[in-house]
Amino acid sequence: MTDQKMPDTLDEDDTDLPREEMDQLTFDQIDQLGDAGNDLLDDGAYEAAAAKFETAFALVPQPFQDWEVSIWLLASLGESYFLMDDFAKAREAFSKALECPDAEDSPPILLRMGQCEYELGNKDAAAERLMDAYMGEGRELFADEDEKYYDYLNSVYELK
Repeated sequence: MTDQKMPDTLDEDDTDLPREEMDQLTFDQIDQLGDAGNDLLDDGAYEAAAAKFETAFALVPQPFQDWEVSIWLLASLGESYFLMDDFAKAREAFSKALECPDAEDSPPILLRMGQCEYELGNKDAAAERLMDAYMGEGRELFADEDEKYYDYLNSVYELK
């Protein structure tokens, strides 16, 4: 192992370092759009909710993976598409959410990814994602979901 010395100063434009803070106005806009999207999602207005989440996500500075708000926005966007049965767009949103450091092992996101893969006919990928979700939270995670997803997982991995 070699000794590495930390630099005495850091460049402000060093792109390898995460940004500490988001501009307050931008954060407030994202927050308001996200709240409006959640209200629309709760009301069953999935298309309108997706539009709010997309608009909010467009305001997130790049790289989006540096910002915790990205996980919430992308998961909510994916949920909107999932509830509209647009599984390809839902999978895309959940996949982006999983690129964020604090989301890579999120059982609810992994569950939705597995469900999207299942609905898109990608059975091997579905089994893998569903098992990842199951390993994270167990059978309880599937309690409010269509039984076909757990039944499929059980048929592949013989969980019983």
